[in-house]
Parts: sequence; structure tokens; C-alpha cells
Amino acid sequence: MAFESTPSSSKDYSSSIEHNISRLDELRTTREFKVVFGVVDTEVAIPHDLGVVPKTRWVVTYQDIAGSVYEGDTAWTAANAYLKCNVANLVAVVRFELPGK
Repeated sequence: MAFESTPSSSKDYSSSIEHNISRLDELRTTREFKVVFGVVDTEVAIPHDLGVVPKTRWVVTYQDIAGSVYEGDTAWTAANAYLKCNVANLVAVVRFELPGK
């Protein structure tokens, strides 16, 4: 039995490289932080190392119990973001997006 291989085109490699570059770019422009919301509807300051004010686009990528996370009343800064939660003792992972994307 003969084995035949079909050579990959440069277009296939190009598509793969573009996908990987896009993924790397995403990783450079987002950061995730673990946040513990201890008290209901109490603002939590989330110190971050972004050096700039994150975009207001953010997403909860994990939470250990049901609840809603929402923006606090304090304006975000280059050092802190501020979120609240409607239940006590929720642990969440929040992903922030850097400006420019």
C-alpha cells in the first residue's frame, strides 16, 4: 500500500500563522484577575498592572456561585477598576481589555 501526502499550500501556512498572531495579540491586550466579592452590593477595588485605564469592555470568565457582577460607581483609573456584585462571597475571574483594541 502506497502512502501519498498532499503538500500544504503556503496559503494554509499563512492562515495558521495569522490565527496564531491574532491569538498572541489577544493575550497581550487582555488580563484576568481573581476578585472576591465579600459583601452584597459593595464596591471592590481591583488593582491591576495595566498602566492604563482598561476599556469598559470586561467579562466574567469564571464565578463559583450564581450572581451578577456589575460596574461600581467610582471612575476607573490606570491603577484600579471598580466592580460590585449582587451576592455575598462570590469569587470571580474578570478579564479586562486594554485600550487600543
